Amino acid sequence: MATGTPLGVRAAVLVARAAHSQVRRGRCDPVISDDAPSWFPEPVAPLFWHPSGVAQHPDHDASWTSHPREAWLFINGIMTNAAIADLNGAYLAELFHRPITLVENSTDGLLEDLVECAREKSFGRISEATDSAFPAIYDALKDPDKERVVVVAHSQGTIIAAAALRFMQLVYRNGQRRPPILSDPKAACATARDAGMKLLPTDFEPLERSELSKLEVYCFANCATQMHYVDATAGRRLPWIESYGNEFDIVARLGMLAPHAGERAISIDGPLYQHDGAWGHLLNRHYLRAIDRGQRTGHKHGPAHECAAPYVLLNPDDFPEERQPRIYRYINGGSPVPGS
Repeated sequence: MATGTPLGVRAAVLVARAAHSQVRRGRCDPVISDDAPSWFPEPVAPLFWHPSGVAQHPDHDASWTSHPREAWLFINGIMTNAAIADLNGAYLAELFHRPITLVENSTDGLLEDLVECAREKSFGRISEATDSAFPAIYDALKDPDKERVVVVAHSQGTIIAAAALRFMQLVYRNGQRRPPILSDPKAACATARDAGMKLLPTDFEPLERSELSKLEVYCFANCATQMHYVDATAGRRLPWIESYGNEFDIVARLGMLAPHAGERAISIDGPLYQHDGAWGHLLNRHYLRAIDRGQRTGHKHGPAHECAAPYVLLNPDDFPEERQPRIYRYINGGSPVPGS
C-alpha cells in the first residue's frame, strides 16, 4: 500500500481485508441486530432481524462443568457471525481450559457494523448487544457459587463491555452508598434510556461490592473511548481490567493505542499492553496465537515465562507490580495467585 495513501483510506482497506478474511471462514448475514417488530410476519423475521444471543462452548475436553466456581464469557467484534464466534470460543476454551459462554454480538454486515461502532464511540449510544451482555454478566456476578466472572472482549465487543460497565454503575452499591436505582429510580432509568439501553436498572437488584470484586475484564484490540472502573475507591479498583493491542492494529489505534489519547477524550482504565511491531486484528490468528506461542508450554498450568512477552506494559508507572498480564495465569487451566 502506497505510503502516500490517506490514513482514512488505509484504515478502511485494512478493516475490509479483515472482514473479508472473516467472511471466507463463515457467512456473515447482513441482517438487523435486533428483535423484529411485533407487526412483522414471524416466519420471515429471521431473514431481516437477528438479535444477539447467548450460547455455550465446552472446555478443551468437551466438559461443561470444569472450573465450576468460575464463569467465562466472550463478547465478539464486528463481522462475526455465530460460526466465527464459536471458533473464537473454541480457541479460548482450548487455551485457558474453561467452558465459555458466547455473548454473540450479531453482525449486520461490514457497513452497518462500522456505523454502529462509530455511533457508540462518538455519541455513547449503546448497541442492542449490550442488552444481552449485561444480564449474562450480572447473573454470573449474583450467583453465590461463582468466585470469578471473567469477561473476554474483542474489537467492538470491548465497546459493548465498556457500555455494560457504565450501566453497572447504575445498579452498584458502593459500600454504604445507595445505588442510583434506589436513590433516584426515575433518573437512573432516564440515564439508561438516553444511552439507548432497553433494559431498565429498576429491573435489577443492587450489585454489592463483594459481587463486583469477582469481575475481571480482558480486552483485545480495545477500541472503546471510555472504559472506567465501576468503583475506584475500594481497597483495589473494581473490576480488574486489562487491555491488549497490536501496535499496527488500526482498530486498537482507535482506542487504547490512539495517539494523543487525551486530546481525543479517550480514557481506558487498567494496564495497557502492546505487542510491538505486530499487525492484524483477528482474535485467534493475531492475538491468541501470539500468547499461545509465547507463553504456553506442554501441560504446565499458567505461563511459561515470568514476563509479559510478547507484550510490553505501556503504563508501568500506574501499575508497577504488573510484571505480566493477569490473564496469562489462566493458561492451561491455571489460576491467579489466591487473594491477588
